[in-house]
Parts: sequence; structure tokens; C-alpha cells
Amino acid sequence: MASIFPKLPSHITHLNLTMENEFRRENMCPPFFRKVALQVHFCKEMARAMPALEHFGYTGRVCGSFFDSMAALSNPRTSRLRSVELTVKNLCRPPLQWNDGSAITDMAFIYSFETLVHAAVRSLRRLRALDYIHIKFIDLGNITPLPHPPESNQRPDSVLPSWNPYFLLKNNACLGMWSDAILESLEKSRPGVKWLECSESTTTFDCLNWNDPQNLTRMRAKSLKVASYLSLSSGITIT
Repeated sequence: MASIFPKLPSHITHLNLTMENEFRRENMCPPFFRKVALQVHFCKEMARAMPALEHFGYTGRVCGSFFDSMAALSNPRTSRLRSVELTVKNLCRPPLQWNDGSAITDMAFIYSFETLVHAAVRSLRRLRALDYIHIKFIDLGNITPLPHPPESNQRPDSVLPSWNPYFLLKNNACLGMWSDAILESLEKSRPGVKWLECSESTTTFDCLNWNDPQNLTRMRAKSLKVASYLSLSSGITIT
């Protein structure tokens, strides 16, 4: 795939790519990815296809280098990319880093997700046509799922869906994960875009009824401050 992206035909304007669609958390990145990472940084090669695209959807491993490289390769006057949707399997980190798993209780992962969102926000300065970004991670975990709601046969996406990190830019407004650094970059890159809600507290999560699976399933936080995840991890950065 890394060799195909730079040669993508120019008439292709919409591309949806699924590399990995199993979302259970990882204790660490598998050996195959570490081997690939020693040879090529896939995110940077993937970015080479973006200048000709109008929409890009992707499911797999990714990191902030994707947006940084895409912005560097794009001409602000001619860039046509309008929408990006990323479903994150894990975030690529240095091949020799040992704590590179994926979980909402792992602050190393959360900080890497913040870096991805920060890079996406920075890229808006050059990607002037880009007005829709949706980045999400679904932590299915490795623990027994909650019981099914009586009126539904659908299984919850995850045990703590309200904590699944995400970032959404739509209609000149943002929701999801934020930090002071992200807010400052947004003000510089796209001053007309505003955050709908930036809550300092974790009240949204503390008030949940943990005995009501239906309530847990439908709740989605509008504001996810990065520092709030410390309450899940107790500051530990080991998966």
C-alpha cells in the first residue's frame, strides 16, 4: 500500500481504505507492524495521495505524521480535500518503544491520540478546503461486556463508550478531545471555528448510572479534556 499511494490515479477523488477492522485493545503493537515501521512510515506515504483527493476514509494505524505530511505536501490554493474520517486501531510510535498499546486507561496512548488531534488542527491552516474531520477510537477492551438492554439485541460498542476519545469538526464547530495546546492551535489555524463545549470537570462521566447499560450505550460526551483520563489510569502510562 505504501508503494501504491504515490501512484494513485489522479481521477480518483474519493477513497475509503480499511487496513484493520478489529478494535480490541492491544497490550502492544504486534510484531508485523514493528517490522513494517523499521522499513517505512506508512502515515507519511499515505499522505502522498491526499493532494488529489476530496474525501478520505481510513481504518487502521495512524499518527500525527499523517496530517503533518499532508499539510506539507498540499498547496493551500489548490487543495481539494474536504473531509477526513479516521477510525483508529492504534497510534504508531517509535518501533523500539515498549509501551505502545491501545486503551483508554493508558495515558501513553491518550497522549498520542492528543498528538494526532493536534496535528489535524494544525493542518487546517494549509488545508483550507477541509471542513469535516472525524477521528475516533473505540475501546472494546478485554473484559466481559455489559448485559444487553432488554429491548435491544445490539451489543454496546464498548464498556465505557462515553470515554472513547474522538474529535469532530463539522459546520465550523468542534466536539470531543481537547487540551490547551489544541485550542491555541485551532485559534491560529482556523479562527472562525469554535468549540461547542470545553468542560474542565468530569461531571459528565461521574453522574452516569453504572447499573444502566442502556444509559451507558447512548451517552456521548461533548467535551473530553485530555487530563480527565488520568482518573481512569491513575497516571499510569503502561497498558
